[in-house]
Amino acid sequence: MKKIDDEAQLYERAVKTLLLTKPHIFGNLGRSSVVFEKAIASHSVIADALIFSENYGIIGVEIKTDHDSTTRLNRQLSAYKVVCDQVYVLCHDNKLEAVERVLERYKHTSVGIVAYSTYEGEQALGIVKDSYPADEYKPEAILDVLWKSEVRALADVVSSPTKLTIIDMKRKLGESFNRFAMSVPPVFTNRMPKKSLINQIITRIGKYQAHEIATMMFYEHIKDPEKALKYYMFRDDISLNEVLDGKKQ
Repeated sequence: MKKIDDEAQLYERAVKTLLLTKPHIFGNLGRSSVVFEKAIASHSVIADALIFSENYGIIGVEIKTDHDSTTRLNRQLSAYKVVCDQVYVLCHDNKLEAVERVLERYKHTSVGIVAYSTYEGEQALGIVKDSYPADEYKPEAILDVLWKSEVRALADVVSSPTKLTIIDMKRKLGESFNRFAMSVPPVFTNRMPKKSLINQIITRIGKYQAHEIATMMFYEHIKDPEKALKYYMFRDDISLNEVLDGKKQ
């Protein structure tokens, strides 16, 4: 059983590596980064890949290799849709019909499909069905993907009495995680629940800008330095050994 599990994880790593070499599949992303195996706590789902893009917002990619089942796909896609602007299923050709049945049965009409195949040892992938924004995302959900310390820092930044641009917020967030720059006490304490902090942010800057700033924090790699998070960049020469082995963060 362990040998099968190891083979499945190695196979998943190969698919993730392939994904990281094909940014053009998703269009002109602008500044971007990819995070693998990130929890969507509101739905108790681990997202296989979240692409944070300057031009497209958040693109979710659920991976279904030839070793995977589509049993949980409906629940997984429902989770992605509250966080992401666009959602794709990246699947092996052998899983294509099963994926299409799930999308049709549960009316995931906005979800796209990217299929891959292997021929003579080489993998290739292409879009089978385009994804389009369905505007089902909830900024509360993407803010909840951040750690509480990051939500609190953002709540502090947006509590400013003056209206801040995204560039202002980016700079102030960077300062808030610099221990030498924290010369004033935070507006909000750790005792305040995460949900209340999220509500403070949305009340102050609105849902659209809350979604925008949370997305920017990921593609600009603005995070609590005490927390471990691996960012990946699209590039042609990424190797299999550089990519997560499928273990959850």
